[in-house]
Amino acid sequence: MRTPALCLVAGLLALACAATGLAKASGAGPGWGRVVTVHGEVPVRESPAPDALQVRLLKDGQKVRVDFVDEGWAAVFDPQEPVRAETRAEGYVRLSELRSGGDASLLRSRTSAKLEKSAKFEKSGKPEGFELAEALAKGRKKEAKKAQPAQSFGEIRVADRQMAVRAGRDKDSDFLRLLNAGQRVRVDMQADGWFAVFAPDETVRDLSRAWGYGRDKYLVPEKAYAGHPLPEPAEAPAKEAPAKSGQKPGAAAAATAAGGDAVSYSVLARQVDRLRPLAPVVLRVRLDMPAPPAAEILRKVVREIWKAERRKNEDLQVEVLLPGMDQNGLAFAVARFYEDGRLKEFWWREVLLRTKR
Repeated sequence: MRTPALCLVAGLLALACAATGLAKASGAGPGWGRVVTVHGEVPVRESPAPDALQVRLLKDGQKVRVDFVDEGWAAVFDPQEPVRAETRAEGYVRLSELRSGGDASLLRSRTSAKLEKSAKFEKSGKPEGFELAEALAKGRKKEAKKAQPAQSFGEIRVADRQMAVRAGRDKDSDFLRLLNAGQRVRVDMQADGWFAVFAPDETVRDLSRAWGYGRDKYLVPEKAYAGHPLPEPAEAPAKEAPAKSGQKPGAAAAATAAGGDAVSYSVLARQVDRLRPLAPVVLRVRLDMPAPPAAEILRKVVREIWKAERRKNEDLQVEVLLPGMDQNGLAFAVARFYEDGRLKEFWWREVLLRTKR
């Protein structure tokens, strides 16, 4: 014999099951994102980028759930997906393709009788799902950016020095390319001291088409660019000027120290380790200085030597010797550099000076 409590529990379970069945029968969704009907064929890509791998193709009339709109792209889910998590998405579609993938007039000609009875079609004049995708895009903070003429976005600026373009707004992010002093670029989307950098003739304001990011303080308006003077030897013969392809061992050259004074140096050796392709090329130079330079002057000098002696894409390590030091002995100072010329490692041996005295 059933007790009243057991009867009550059984009744509640029956009502819950009935409600679940009704929800499934009516096609009720999980309550997030928007369900959109696809018109035409729309490619689904592995990541939100036009050149990303295509993982599937949505067919005309297929229903999908879309959410996580960002920069003109949306994540695509199964319409009955219960969990709102981007990691469960089937891929990404471009919203412009989702909205214009089908021809509305063609769709009307195929199903005119059904569409004439549709309240949504009578109200909006658009196929079902078309206006839902539009509302989804407009309702997000980061809306898909439309193509714009080059003159209508950003501005043309000039690099006032040799500078790096990086993969993110961070000096430690990956190096992508090097801008030369005086090079023109289009910049936009300034944030946190960085510009997004585009080709000067770029016509589309889209981060996926940017070269990367550059420090805003080194990108100046064209009118403000007065030229970036290259270091020149002070009263040195023309034959002693640094060669672009690097000095040969034994050749004399000059580097500009702090205050604009030139410091003469000689290239003693350029050592390449053929057995270790990733090892740095070691350049040993001797400074023509009567006394060891101060640390800030030595930093300036090794940077100028790196600029003058480095060959294309070369990982160049500069080892500095002073007058009277053994050419094959320990160096007084050693410097390693990042791709853009910033010092990665820099140290010197004061003990050599004490033993020399």
